[in-house]
Amino acid sequence: MPSLSLCKQCSQIPFDAELKTLRSEEYSGPTSWSLGTFGELRARNCPFCELVAPMCTSGRFSWDAFTPPGDSEVVVVKWSSGRFGAACFDLGSCICISGDLDDRNANYAFAYYARTTFDEFIAFENVRRWISLCDQEHGSYGSECRPTPFNPAILPRIGKRQLDFRVIDVNKMCIVYAPLQCRYVALSYVWGAGKGSRLVLTSQNEETLMQPEALTNAQALIPNTILDAITVVRKLEEKYLWVDSLCLAQDDTVELQECVAIMDLFYEMAVLTIVAADGEDAWAGLRGVEPTPRQLNQRVRKIVPGLNMTTIKDMDSLLRRSTYSSRAWTMQEEIISPRLLVFVDGQVYFRCGHSHYSEALNWPGKPLHDLFNSIGSLYYTIFSMSEASFQTFSTILMYYMLRKLSYESDILRAAQGMLRKFSVLSGLHCFEGLPPPLERSLLFEKSLSFTNLGLNNFGRREGCPSYSWTGWKSPSVYSDFLEVSDICNDKAVDDSSQTNSVLRGWIIWHCKLEDGNLYRISNTGRLRKSLLPKPEDSKRNARRKFQGIQVAASDIEFGIVSDSSYPFLLFWTICINLRLTRESQAKGFVPGIVNYHAMDRFGKSCGTVKMDTIVPEMAEGKFVLLAATDDNFWALMLVWEDGVAERRGIVQLSKSVLDRCLPPGPRWKAITLR
Repeated sequence: MPSLSLCKQCSQIPFDAELKTLRSEEYSGPTSWSLGTFGELRARNCPFCELVAPMCTSGRFSWDAFTPPGDSEVVVVKWSSGRFGAACFDLGSCICISGDLDDRNANYAFAYYARTTFDEFIAFENVRRWISLCDQEHGSYGSECRPTPFNPAILPRIGKRQLDFRVIDVNKMCIVYAPLQCRYVALSYVWGAGKGSRLVLTSQNEETLMQPEALTNAQALIPNTILDAITVVRKLEEKYLWVDSLCLAQDDTVELQECVAIMDLFYEMAVLTIVAADGEDAWAGLRGVEPTPRQLNQRVRKIVPGLNMTTIKDMDSLLRRSTYSSRAWTMQEEIISPRLLVFVDGQVYFRCGHSHYSEALNWPGKPLHDLFNSIGSLYYTIFSMSEASFQTFSTILMYYMLRKLSYESDILRAAQGMLRKFSVLSGLHCFEGLPPPLERSLLFEKSLSFTNLGLNNFGRREGCPSYSWTGWKSPSVYSDFLEVSDICNDKAVDDSSQTNSVLRGWIIWHCKLEDGNLYRISNTGRLRKSLLPKPEDSKRNARRKFQGIQVAASDIEFGIVSDSSYPFLLFWTICINLRLTRESQAKGFVPGIVNYHAMDRFGKSCGTVKMDTIVPEMAEGKFVLLAATDDNFWALMLVWEDGVAERRGIVQLSKSVLDRCLPPGPRWKAITLR
């Protein structure tokens, strides 16, 4: 262990053996200290600075790349609750006293006395203790830690056949049909490209794989992560494991389609979900689970005589920088599971609705130290409430759109479990990934916060509608106003003299599905068979001023919908034309993405059009109004081809725009939007 002297800045901190001074109730001195700039800190030969420097990052959010701060950024460390932290550390990461099982001076009752040596293989008696404590003590808190009661009848029927719920019997080493009252563990992992062929369940080999020891005989074809997960289930003294590749018939497209739509239930009913975040693919295994050994090298520095310190990386920060958290499919598995056993960076962590245990801060046979109250993550609270709001949906979308897919066509499928869970909690049914009312959910925009994603992540996603976030490769977000605003009928503005900022809509939404049938989209998102919408239907919901706007003869026909892999939206609303002038390049934004000012016929700006993608130079744009407040209109900029429109941008327009737009002025128009 290096023995260095403290620098001038770190000498201000009252370091002593076991940090007795700082931990004393009588201590009344400072609790934060400036260590100078990050560049100065990196250049010093100081033991405490050497612990601080690797912990610093330029961003604390899950979408930020792990990059160090600029050399001129000032680093300030703070003492709180028995540890040192800093604003530039990942939330939950810290510097604390180091100790080991054979250290007789270690104060194991102190919550931030961290381990620095780990056995080659994980001590699962300690993990069982974490789970047992949750079982015993969290039952009175509600449902956060308890799985949804097992019910194989939730699986859909295909014709007259009820789909079977299959699991792996880890003792018999074969696939079995889940018994009644089945208690099972689920596995969440990254499939990856793989190394050669792998064993998956098919309709042809199902009977064979249901024979005892069938998986033992085929283990050369089973990825290491699945084999290690089987070992973990045995070590936890459980019997059944659910793994998608071996419990869903991979050659049965109907079964896969039906089960993907309810993927949330497979993880919600699991007593525990194993998260395999240690490695790039399913062949990486779980380090620390026999026979996959681990070798961990904790950074330890001697600060002063009697005080050795080390760094603790929080589970969230390690996960966010793993391949696992970069994949779209794994997000719903992680946030829907009531309890997680996470394997990442060679260690194991446990998280439930009320506790968070780390190997580094918990020794076998010693008092348990719960980190739940010391850290927080918006990510894990998405489905923590008994209800869900539009803000819930917006948060899901923010995280999900930053993840990667091997196949772009899976963009909606990989989120179906989360969207179904959202629907259950909110009572709203999503249409092409959009919860009602569509007046709000259609108004997503590109975010300037994600400029590091690169130009290749912008533009249309083929095979998906332009009106939905699924149709765009770049992350989509909603304004703070839209996240919390109430929605009401626009006609109410005529009946009230009071002004407010409520979003008001008038459109009656319809869709034409892939089979050619026409449906009305209800206020809850359900589809009802219908005839073609008429302008009077939407006019009836609008204020009297809007009802007086005319319908041009050229605007009464809906565009002809050709064969498509997704539904088209059909609706009536007010359409206007405005001039466009290029805005100067947004600072720090992706090269080529240029926004436009929407200008009225007098040359006055009506609003800034936030473009969805790179567009050619345009002199004029067509806009359809979706909703209004007292101060402005929310509108989409559309482009037409053969009578069918595509979205190109979003804009808030001033309330005077109807009187100042370009000829032929405002008019009601039939819109077919793909």
